Amino acid sequence: MPKFSTQMIPSVICFLAFALFASLISFKYFHLSYYDWDLAFFTQAMWNLCHGSQYTSLVGINYFGDHSYYFTFLLLPLFAIFPHPLTLVFLKIAAFIGSAYFLYRIVRRQQPQWLALSFMGLYLVFPANVFAIIYEFNIEAFAPVFLLLVFDYFHRQKYEKFIVACLLLGLIKENMLLVVFVFGLCGLFVRKDRWKWGVLPLAVSGVAFLGLVFWLIPMHRHLHQHAFWVRYVHILDHPVGFLSKLIFGNVQYISDLFGPLLVPAVFDPGALLFAVPILGQHLMSNEFAEHTIYYHYGPTMTPFIFLAASAGIVKLRQKFNLKVFVIFLVCLLGFSAFHVVRFIPSMKARLTVYEDNQDALRWAMIKKIPADAGVVASFCFLAPLATRQNLYSFHKIYDEFYQDPAKINRAELYEGSIFKLPEDARYALIDLNDFFFKRAQKQRPELTNQKFNEFMQDWNVIEKQGPIVLLQRRAQR
Repeated sequence: MPKFSTQMIPSVICFLAFALFASLISFKYFHLSYYDWDLAFFTQAMWNLCHGSQYTSLVGINYFGDHSYYFTFLLLPLFAIFPHPLTLVFLKIAAFIGSAYFLYRIVRRQQPQWLALSFMGLYLVFPANVFAIIYEFNIEAFAPVFLLLVFDYFHRQKYEKFIVACLLLGLIKENMLLVVFVFGLCGLFVRKDRWKWGVLPLAVSGVAFLGLVFWLIPMHRHLHQHAFWVRYVHILDHPVGFLSKLIFGNVQYISDLFGPLLVPAVFDPGALLFAVPILGQHLMSNEFAEHTIYYHYGPTMTPFIFLAASAGIVKLRQKFNLKVFVIFLVCLLGFSAFHVVRFIPSMKARLTVYEDNQDALRWAMIKKIPADAGVVASFCFLAPLATRQNLYSFHKIYDEFYQDPAKINRAELYEGSIFKLPEDARYALIDLNDFFFKRAQKQRPELTNQKFNEFMQDWNVIEKQGPIVLLQRRAQR
């Protein structure tokens, strides 16, 4: 029997972490606790791509008109074999665990094993990372692996591997090209062969970014500009307010994102330079989700936070004697543990939406809908229904950004007119206690109730259990 080696510890930790996260997310899925539509969006998009279409009816756009998610093509073969939302979720978890392992390998070159393992363990439970796992799904989930590989290959001067990692990173989303651009800037100043390490990455990433943002992505949406520019129009419209919010309005966000690691990171912030494009994107945005750690954005920055913190600890070890250094490390790990514990209630709340023991009933209603039928549904039902051509979100029936002409032009998923449910939606599965529906009824009762009443005129109730209603559309005369 082979002996257990300390070198196996990180692999064992990664295996256990994958098992834990896979169990938690499976629990969340089978308890219908997904409360947004991102997982359903990517599931339907990949299902449609497997069937030869780039259109996603759920959001009403061409998939590549949202962002340049070309990394999706590398995932399609596996999804074609296992066409299920959990396939994407498990791939996301695997990518996250892989990034933790690569982080360990990088930190281990600077630190003793116990500290490298501590960093990996903290990375696995770091709030910004855990919330991204708990949240829906996004192709950005694969970025941390390649961010760390690009960083590692750049610093070890493995040029061919560096280029391949940059290309794969750039396929994930257009903003990742800005990270490659920063690496090119760095190569221009710190490498002797400035052409290979500087000019080439700068030119390719810069041209690709501009081409995607100003031409290809808008072309897929039939728009004159990238749809997400609406998140930054306030910079020119209200520059004073923007500067004030930029300086004073992000303190809590930075605190939540960095936690106690901000302290060692400032002693050697070099690695944070590569996070500037992504962090800047968030700090300048007017989108609430980009100023919290509760969504999928955090892991595109946390690798650099941990790398900077590790480098800062090396600097601190050089500045202070052993006793002071050990006290600092103990305090750092202690405050980091407190940082994690502080967010546990919020993590639990996002794992379980329903506590009424009616999950079996909800699944029974889902199974009554034919597999190829068009359907409109509340958020919690979207992911299980996503492997079909025609799927629509119920919130578009009453949401002001799809129904109020004054606000439609400010919607990121702008479709040019008020949303009208297509005729191919033959079934509806509605949760009348859906959080967003209840909030809309409270905040905009007139519009919400009017749209809901208009909607119900065309449907017959098949089954109703409490707030859950299964309907079928009346035949048109």
